[in-house]
Amino acid sequence: MTASLPPIPQRLCEMLKEYPGHLARIHDALASVAKVPQVAPRFELAIWVLEDLVGAFFEEARQQLAVAKKEGDSELASKLEAEEALMAKLVLQKPWFGDKDFSIFFGK
Repeated sequence: MTASLPPIPQRLCEMLKEYPGHLARIHDALASVAKVPQVAPRFELAIWVLEDLVGAFFEEARQQLAVAKKEGDSELASKLEAEEALMAKLVLQKPWFGDKDFSIFFGK
């Protein structure tokens, strides 16, 4: 087990800079993966964790957008449409792939 904290992929950090709560959730999840014994496929596990979290972020944004639209809050709906679009982009682009520090940390 390594003593240092796992890095959040730089491109993912940049894309989520306006969502510190999401970054905190990612950090906590990756820290949990870092504690997994070396015998586990930690890199794959870290990727699965990121995919699950980003999918959850998208679903949360989608649900919040539906509520805002139902309540007629057009200002909030506009903000949430942008958030939903960003989260969809994360799901499709998987910005953690190719991040050297992330890959090295998790042994790939």
